[in-house]
This record gives sequence, structure tokens and C-alpha cells, in this order.
Amino acid sequence: MMKAASVIVAALTAFVAAACDGGGDNRNDTMAVSDDGVTAGDDAVGTDEDTAVTDDLIGDDSATDADDPFADLNAFPAYEGTYGWEILKPTYEIDPQWDALSFEWDYFMIHNEDDSFSGSVGYLIANPRNAQIAGGAFGKLVPGGGNIAIAGRFDHGEPPVADYENFDPDNGHTFEASGEERSFWVENKDKGYWGRMTPDPVTNTMLLEGKTGTFAWELTVRQDWTILTSGAETFVKVTDDKVDTQVMGFPVSQVWNVHMFWPRTKITGWIKDLRTDETIPIDAHGYRENSWGRWAFNQGGWDFGTCSDAATKVMFGWQSYHFKSTRLDYLDLGFYDGDDYRLVNFRADRGELGWEHHTWKFDPVARQCTPHDTTLVAQNDTYRVEAQITIGNGQVPMLSDATDVVKKYVIVIQIPWFEGVIKRVADGSVVTTFQGRGGGEFSTERASEETTALSDDECAAWGAKFSAPLPE
Repeated sequence: MMKAASVIVAALTAFVAAACDGGGDNRNDTMAVSDDGVTAGDDAVGTDEDTAVTDDLIGDDSATDADDPFADLNAFPAYEGTYGWEILKPTYEIDPQWDALSFEWDYFMIHNEDDSFSGSVGYLIANPRNAQIAGGAFGKLVPGGGNIAIAGRFDHGEPPVADYENFDPDNGHTFEASGEERSFWVENKDKGYWGRMTPDPVTNTMLLEGKTGTFAWELTVRQDWTILTSGAETFVKVTDDKVDTQVMGFPVSQVWNVHMFWPRTKITGWIKDLRTDETIPIDAHGYRENSWGRWAFNQGGWDFGTCSDAATKVMFGWQSYHFKSTRLDYLDLGFYDGDDYRLVNFRADRGELGWEHHTWKFDPVARQCTPHDTTLVAQNDTYRVEAQITIGNGQVPMLSDATDVVKKYVIVIQIPWFEGVIKRVADGSVVTTFQGRGGGEFSTERASEETTALSDDECAAWGAKFSAPLPE
């Protein structure tokens, strides 16, 4: 999610309650796939949380593209990724009183194989029906219409950079999006900024284009490792329909959906650094997420990270939403255990997942403390996962001045390095390891304008609440 979409709803801080409740669960029961491809019962190779896909079910390489280095992971049908924007579909449930809370992001990570560029780009729509709360009594709260959030690192010797641009029709900007297909067009003629998404349903690819103050880009994205979305419980849409129930003491139906529907992607094209006019060819892997709903979650935020290891064929996708939405705190994992490819889901609300940040530092641009590392542990009856995420200076604040209230919030874009191990609980033996460049974000409200510095100890004390107990 770009998760930077929270900037859009941040304006609601003037009147939105902070409390969030964990809630509903739309996942299906987990399956275990046997050699003959039928859903198996208790005697299957997977546990209740595990899905095993055997080589027989995957098929041999002769049925796939011989040039595909991941033919064993791409023999499953791809997840269709050119569908319309969810909050523009006729099936989206609109609450006229609170429709101004509706927003959605389509978020893409980009990690060049030679590590010459790593970053993300998000296309976002917010309050597309230009709804008002309380008849507009609160004025222009959210930067509606279309939005682009892009960040990345061109040079390891320099910090990452980020742009956030709002394209609001009320400000004379162009904004077009569709509930029939995943198309998107925005333009600010005064600045010369624009963005476009063009779906190709024939090839099931997305063409991403745009220009902001720092970046210009043209990228083609498709799903990779299609096996990841073949499971019943992993990398599926997760819904929390009780993320909050009140605004200003009034009952409000709020629902948020997170869908890591292309967990691993293949990206080609180019990105240009407009500060230097340098164009970087893109031959990359990445990640795609679609998240949407009606949720004033700016009083909370999120903490998430994903990576994939081409050498060991591990996919790691961690989501967490602070502070109370435990249903949206989970880890989806894909990996080989011997000849079987496992798809495993770990949930914090079942005591299977926890994380901590040990190192915190104050960022004067973000005007907030930010984590510089993450320790994550997940464990069920079969597997234990231990991961270390090193962020360090590979992060940049994503800020917006679209409204006065929006200025009070920050999304920190991370370009971390992941290292981890997956073990068998029964005997502690190592199943596999993983490492690689990945992405993530941490979002929260900013400190007051009077705050110019905090010590590392002060930051660590403040940041202790952004954690969950580690499984024993």
C-alpha cells in the first residue's frame, strides 16, 4: 500500500478518534495440496496453516517458458491484475455520510537486480465522489482526486528521495480513473507533472508512467512467481471491518482491505533522476499491493516490509497496522521445504507473530523518531521464522503540504536489507535461509513543530509501543 495514501486521510485528525479494533476475517480455510492436485484432509502434507504444493502439481519445465529461471514457480495461472479500482466499482458499499473516508492505493516496489535503483511508486485515489463530511463544515480536509507517491535511491552514497503530488480537480487538475479497468490519468499542467496507469488485459501487465519534480518513469509490470497466489490463506485479501467504529462519538462503518495480490513482480523499463538527467535502465523484481476501503486510520498507521530471495525462492510479506487492528498483523511466507513449495500464514492474533525495533533515531525532516531496524519472529506448530531487517539510513520521509492538517503526518519509505532463517520446530533444523533487498514503510503522526531533537533513548521509549510480543 503506496501506504503514503494515509497522507490523504491525515487531515481527519482534527476530529477522528484514535481507537481501532481488530476485526473480521475473510480468509478461507487453508488447504494442503496433495500430489494428485485435490484438496486433502488431515493426512495431507500441510498443517492447518500450511499449504504444500508438490512438484507433480507444479508440472515440469517443458510446459513453461524455457527462458524463465522461475519456471517451477510460474506454472500456476497468474492473478488477474488489470481489474477496476475497487472503490469505483458498483459493488463498493458507499456510506454517503462518510464516503469522504474512501480511498485506495495501487503500490509497486522496484528493486533493480544490480541494486542500482530501489524504491517504490504508488498511484492513489481519494474521495473520488468529492463527498463532504457534515456538509463541508470542516472545509477542505483531504486532498481528493488522484495522487502519486514515488521514492527511491539512485546512489548508495546518497539518501533516498521522495515526491508526493496531489492532483485535485478542485484545484484545476486532471483526474480520471475507472471501476471497469485499472486505468488512471492525472495531470497538473502548471507544474508539468502527470501520471498514468495503462492496463493490458491480454498480457496481464500494467504500464506505469509519470513525471514529478524528481522522477520520470516508464515501467512495465507483470506478476512473477504465480504459485504464491495459489494458496487459500496466503497472499489473499484480508479484511478488517472493525478497524474503528466511531467518529466524533457517532457510529461509523469503517472497513479496510489489504491485498498482496502480486507478491513478486517482474519490472522492466526506465527511471530518470531529473536532478541529474541520469536515466537508469530497470530490470527488476518487486512487489504489488492493492489496499482500499473507508478508514480514518491516520491516528494509527502501519509498519510493514517485504522481500524475495531469488536464490532460495523465498517470499516474505509482513503487514502490521498499529495500534489495535490485530487482524491486519500477519506474515505470509512462500518457501521450499525439500521438494514441496510451502505457503504459510502466521498471525499475531493467534500468538504466532511478533516484532521489535531496537534502534530508533530522530529524523528532523520527518520531525519524528524512526526505526532503524526490525527483529521479527514467527512460529506455528511446524515452522519458526527469524528475520532481521536492517534499515539504517536507507529511508526517506514522504511528506505533503496539500492541506495544513496533512502536514502533521509522515510516511517513512524504507529500502532495507533482509536476512532470515526458517527452521523446523520439531528439531530446530534449518529448512532454508533468505536475504536480499526489499522495501517497507513506517507511518505515524509527526511530533509538534516545537520538537527539533530527541535523544536515541527518548526515541526508543516512545517507539516501544510499535511492537508485538515475540513467540517463545
